[in-house]
Amino acid sequence: MTPGDERALVAEANMHLPGRQLDPAMVRRDLARLGEWSAS
Repeated sequence: MTPGDERALVAEANMHLPGRQLDPAMVRRDLARLGEWSAS
């Protein structure tokens, strides 16, 4: 990749859609823990 090579940079970058970077299982676990904490 040469300096200023935007196409190569974008091709190598982590370009997931917003909200897709988080592991869904981890989010569900965290939400369950939050629900348990809120109920107590």
